[in-house]
Amino acid sequence: MEAAGAISGWRFRSLLGVCLVAEVSTQSSTDQKVSISQEGEDAAFVSNVTLYSVALGLVLLCCVGVAAALKFKERYAELREEQEAAVKEWCYRLPGGEILGPHSNEEMRELFLQGKVEMVKLVWQDCFLPVKEHFPNPGSEFIKRARPSVGAAHAEWHRYSVHSRSSVALAPMAWYYKTPEGSVEGPFETGKMRHWFVEGFFDASLPVRLGDEDGAFFAM
Repeated sequence: MEAAGAISGWRFRSLLGVCLVAEVSTQSSTDQKVSISQEGEDAAFVSNVTLYSVALGLVLLCCVGVAAALKFKERYAELREEQEAAVKEWCYRLPGGEILGPHSNEEMRELFLQGKVEMVKLVWQDCFLPVKEHFPNPGSEFIKRARPSVGAAHAEWHRYSVHSRSSVALAPMAWYYKTPEGSVEGPFETGKMRHWFVEGFFDASLPVRLGDEDGAFFAM
Protein backbone atom coordinates (compact mmCIF):
# COMPACT_ATOMS: atom_id res chain seq x y z
CA MET A 1 0.00 0.00 0.00
CA GLU A 2 2.74 2.41 0.92
CA ALA A 3 4.59 1.49 -2.29
CA ALA A 4 1.42 2.02 -4.34
CA GLY A 5 0.81 5.36 -2.64
CA ALA A 6 4.38 6.44 -3.35
CA ILE A 7 4.00 5.51 -7.02
CA SER A 8 0.69 7.38 -7.22
CA GLY A 9 2.26 10.44 -5.62
CA TRP A 10 5.16 10.30 -8.01
CA ARG A 11 2.79 10.04 -10.98
CA PHE A 12 0.76 12.97 -9.68
CA ARG A 13 3.86 15.08 -9.28
CA SER A 14 5.06 14.12 -12.79
CA LEU A 15 1.68 14.97 -14.27
CA LEU A 16 1.65 18.26 -12.38
CA GLY A 17 5.12 19.05 -13.71
CA VAL A 18 4.07 18.31 -17.29
CA CYS A 19 1.04 20.56 -16.91
CA LEU A 20 3.16 23.37 -15.53
CA VAL A 21 5.67 23.04 -18.39
CA ALA A 22 2.85 23.02 -20.92
CA GLU A 23 1.30 26.11 -19.33
CA VAL A 24 4.65 27.92 -19.32
CA SER A 25 5.23 26.97 -22.97
CA THR A 26 1.75 28.19 -23.89
CA GLN A 27 2.27 31.44 -22.05
CA SER A 28 5.66 31.90 -23.68
CA SER A 29 4.21 31.29 -27.13
CA THR A 30 1.39 33.73 -26.43
CA ASP A 31 3.83 36.36 -25.17
CA GLN A 32 5.98 35.82 -28.27
CA LYS A 33 2.97 36.27 -30.57
CA VAL A 34 1.95 39.41 -28.69
CA SER A 35 5.52 40.70 -28.95
CA ILE A 36 5.66 40.02 -32.71
CA SER A 37 2.28 41.65 -33.20
CA GLN A 38 3.38 44.70 -31.20
CA GLU A 39 6.59 44.94 -33.21
CA GLY A 40 4.55 44.80 -36.43
CA GLU A 41 2.26 47.56 -35.23
CA ASP A 42 5.25 49.66 -34.19
CA ALA A 43 6.90 49.14 -37.58
CA ALA A 44 3.69 50.08 -39.39
CA PHE A 45 3.35 53.20 -37.22
CA VAL A 46 6.94 54.23 -37.92
CA SER A 47 6.40 53.63 -41.65
CA ASN A 48 3.23 55.76 -41.69
CA VAL A 49 4.94 58.55 -39.75
CA THR A 50 7.83 58.47 -42.22
CA LEU A 51 5.48 58.69 -45.21
CA TYR A 52 3.54 61.57 -43.66
CA SER A 53 6.79 63.38 -42.87
CA VAL A 54 8.04 63.01 -46.44
CA ALA A 55 4.71 64.18 -47.85
CA LEU A 56 4.63 67.17 -45.50
CA GLY A 57 8.21 68.02 -46.43
CA LEU A 58 7.35 67.96 -50.15
CA VAL A 59 4.32 70.18 -49.58
CA LEU A 60 6.37 72.67 -47.59
CA LEU A 61 9.10 72.61 -50.25
CA CYS A 62 6.54 73.35 -52.96
CA CYS A 63 5.06 76.20 -50.91
CA VAL A 64 8.53 77.69 -50.37
CA GLY A 65 9.29 77.37 -54.09
CA VAL A 66 6.04 79.07 -55.13
CA ALA A 67 6.56 81.85 -52.60
CA ALA A 68 10.12 82.40 -53.84
CA ALA A 69 8.96 82.47 -57.47
CA LEU A 70 6.23 85.02 -56.69
CA LYS A 71 8.71 87.16 -54.76
CA PHE A 72 11.18 87.01 -57.63
CA LYS A 73 8.47 87.98 -60.13
CA GLU A 74 7.38 90.88 -57.96
CA ARG A 75 10.94 92.11 -57.51
CA TYR A 76 11.66 91.74 -61.23
CA ALA A 77 8.61 93.88 -62.03
CA GLU A 78 9.76 96.51 -59.53
CA LEU A 79 13.28 96.57 -60.98
CA ARG A 80 11.91 96.86 -64.49
CA GLU A 81 9.68 99.76 -63.51
CA GLU A 82 12.62 101.46 -61.81
CA GLN A 83 14.79 100.89 -64.86
CA GLU A 84 12.20 102.27 -67.25
CA ALA A 85 11.57 105.25 -65.00
CA ALA A 86 15.30 105.99 -64.88
CA VAL A 87 15.73 106.08 -68.69
CA LYS A 88 16.31 109.73 -69.62
CA GLU A 89 14.49 110.10 -72.92
CA TRP A 90 12.53 113.39 -72.58
CA CYS A 91 13.50 117.00 -73.32
CA TYR A 92 11.36 120.08 -72.84
CA ARG A 93 11.53 123.63 -74.14
CA LEU A 94 11.03 126.74 -72.07
CA PRO A 95 8.97 129.69 -73.40
CA GLY A 96 12.21 131.56 -74.11
CA GLY A 97 13.46 128.72 -76.33
CA GLU A 98 15.94 127.11 -73.91
CA ILE A 99 15.98 123.32 -74.18
CA LEU A 100 16.45 121.24 -71.03
CA GLY A 101 16.95 117.53 -70.63
CA PRO A 102 17.08 114.69 -71.15
CA HIS A 103 14.95 113.66 -68.18
CA SER A 104 13.30 110.43 -67.04
CA ASN A 105 9.55 109.83 -66.92
CA GLU A 106 9.59 110.29 -63.16
CA GLU A 107 11.40 113.63 -63.40
CA MET A 108 9.10 114.83 -66.18
CA ARG A 109 6.04 113.84 -64.20
CA GLU A 110 7.19 115.95 -61.27
CA LEU A 111 8.00 118.92 -63.52
CA PHE A 112 4.63 118.59 -65.24
CA LEU A 113 2.75 118.60 -61.94
CA GLN A 114 4.66 121.75 -61.04
CA GLY A 115 3.48 123.37 -64.26
CA LYS A 116 6.99 123.76 -65.66
CA VAL A 117 6.66 121.79 -68.91
CA GLU A 118 4.41 122.43 -71.90
CA MET A 119 6.36 121.63 -75.05
CA VAL A 120 8.18 118.30 -74.94
CA LYS A 121 9.74 115.70 -77.19
CA LEU A 122 11.51 112.38 -76.97
CA VAL A 123 15.23 112.56 -77.60
CA TRP A 124 14.91 110.96 -81.01
CA GLN A 125 12.09 113.23 -82.23
CA ASP A 126 12.72 116.30 -84.37
CA CYS A 127 10.14 118.72 -83.03
CA PHE A 128 8.55 119.67 -79.72
CA LEU A 129 4.84 119.04 -79.21
CA PRO A 130 2.37 119.93 -76.43
CA VAL A 131 2.20 117.35 -73.65
CA LYS A 132 -1.41 116.52 -74.56
CA GLU A 133 -0.24 115.40 -78.01
CA HIS A 134 1.88 112.71 -76.40
CA PHE A 135 -0.64 111.84 -73.68
CA PRO A 136 -4.22 112.40 -74.89
CA ASN A 137 -5.77 111.02 -71.69
CA PRO A 138 -5.59 113.46 -68.73
CA GLY A 139 -3.77 111.95 -65.77
CA SER A 140 -1.59 109.67 -67.90
CA GLU A 141 1.17 112.24 -68.46
CA PHE A 142 4.58 110.53 -68.22
CA ILE A 143 2.98 107.53 -66.49
CA LYS A 144 1.59 105.65 -69.48
CA ARG A 145 3.41 105.00 -72.72
CA ALA A 146 3.44 108.03 -75.01
CA ARG A 147 1.29 107.87 -78.12
CA PRO A 148 3.42 106.98 -81.18
CA SER A 149 3.98 109.90 -83.48
CA VAL A 150 3.89 109.92 -87.25
CA GLY A 151 6.95 108.18 -88.65
CA ALA A 152 7.89 106.69 -85.26
CA ALA A 153 8.24 103.18 -86.67
CA HIS A 154 11.21 104.20 -88.82
CA ALA A 155 12.78 106.78 -86.48
CA GLU A 156 15.95 106.21 -84.47
CA TRP A 157 14.29 106.00 -81.04
CA HIS A 158 15.44 102.41 -80.48
CA ARG A 159 18.99 103.65 -79.93
CA TYR A 160 17.78 105.11 -76.63
CA SER A 161 15.74 102.08 -75.55
CA VAL A 162 17.13 99.82 -72.83
CA HIS A 163 15.07 96.95 -74.27
CA SER A 164 16.78 97.15 -77.64
CA ARG A 165 20.25 96.65 -76.20
CA SER A 166 21.98 93.28 -76.34
CA SER A 167 24.75 91.88 -74.16
CA VAL A 168 26.64 90.94 -77.34
CA ALA A 169 27.34 92.92 -80.49
CA LEU A 170 24.88 92.05 -83.25
CA ALA A 171 25.50 92.39 -86.95
CA PRO A 172 23.16 94.81 -88.76
CA MET A 173 19.99 92.96 -89.75
CA ALA A 174 16.75 93.96 -91.42
CA TRP A 175 13.52 92.36 -90.27
CA TYR A 176 10.08 92.20 -91.87
CA TYR A 177 6.89 91.02 -90.19
CA LYS A 178 3.37 90.24 -91.35
CA THR A 179 0.40 91.78 -89.54
CA PRO A 180 -2.78 89.80 -88.75
CA GLU A 181 -4.39 91.65 -91.68
CA GLY A 182 -1.73 90.25 -94.02
CA SER A 183 0.26 93.41 -94.75
CA VAL A 184 4.06 93.28 -94.63
CA GLU A 185 5.91 95.87 -92.53
CA GLY A 186 9.61 96.64 -92.59
CA PRO A 187 12.48 96.67 -92.78
CA PHE A 188 13.23 97.21 -89.07
CA GLU A 189 16.45 96.98 -87.09
CA THR A 190 16.94 94.18 -84.57
CA GLY A 191 16.84 96.70 -81.71
CA LYS A 192 13.36 97.84 -82.64
CA MET A 193 12.10 94.28 -82.95
CA ARG A 194 13.56 93.48 -79.52
CA HIS A 195 11.93 96.57 -77.99
CA TRP A 196 8.50 95.82 -79.45
CA PHE A 197 8.70 92.19 -78.35
CA VAL A 198 9.66 93.08 -74.76
CA GLU A 199 6.95 95.73 -74.62
CA GLY A 200 4.36 93.15 -75.70
CA PHE A 201 3.38 94.66 -79.04
CA PHE A 202 3.62 91.17 -80.53
CA ASP A 203 4.47 87.67 -79.33
CA ALA A 204 6.60 84.76 -80.52
CA SER A 205 3.91 83.64 -83.00
CA LEU A 206 4.40 86.74 -85.18
CA PRO A 207 5.42 85.75 -88.75
CA VAL A 208 8.80 87.32 -89.51
CA ARG A 209 11.53 87.04 -92.10
CA LEU A 210 15.09 88.25 -92.12
CA GLY A 211 16.74 90.26 -94.86
CA ASP A 212 15.16 88.88 -98.00
CA GLU A 213 12.11 90.86 -99.10
CA ASP A 214 10.80 87.82 -100.98
CA GLY A 215 11.75 85.17 -98.43
CA ALA A 216 9.37 82.92 -96.52
CA PHE A 217 7.93 83.97 -93.18
CA PHE A 218 8.44 81.90 -90.05
CA ALA A 219 7.23 82.23 -86.45
CA MET A 220 9.51 84.31 -84.29
